[in-house]
Amino acid sequence: MTTNVIARFTLGSKTDQDLGIQLRAGIGLPILPSARDRQMVVAGKRGVWDFGADMAEARIVLPCTAVDATTQAGLQTTLRALAAHLLDGDGEPEEMEFSVSWDSGKYWTVRYGGVQNVTRRPTTADFDLVLLASDPFAHSATVTTTATITTDPQTVTVTNSGNVNTPGTITLTNNTGSTISGFTLTKVT
Repeated sequence: MTTNVIARFTLGSKTDQDLGIQLRAGIGLPILPSARDRQMVVAGKRGVWDFGADMAEARIVLPCTAVDATTQAGLQTTLRALAAHLLDGDGEPEEMEFSVSWDSGKYWTVRYGGVQNVTRRPTTADFDLVLLASDPFAHSATVTTTATITTDPQTVTVTNSGNVNTPGTITLTNNTGSTISGFTLTKVT
């Protein structure tokens, strides 16, 4: 049975096709996770003392259909292979990268968080696979900017295209034997 493919995804080293499953409509990938408030109620004070908030983990819900089976035994084999992929050698949830096709170049580090709403039919099963990302933000591959400075002065611009402050690493290599002088870094906001 083939359903309309909403998106392709990769979980660890395997794609949805490798795992024999497809996404159904209704993927739960939050814009932001909920906030974990740090507040204190003080007797005799109106309201609360608010000490700010931290971001909670991201809970990603993937509505899936197992599609590769032609028998009930084949369906069970597909589901057991998925379970084995989600766990490490000790039977504990394993952290792995999760990416989805419509957000190319971005990934979350997730672990298994549960399976909900399982509906089995003779050769297919619908279920919601829950993944937890303790770091709720998507990441992208490291971008390296290389520039050869041949004139004085020369400007090289490095841009963080993400939405989270990320410290950069700057490496200077002097290939000429003469001293580098007057080097400055400027943060533009």
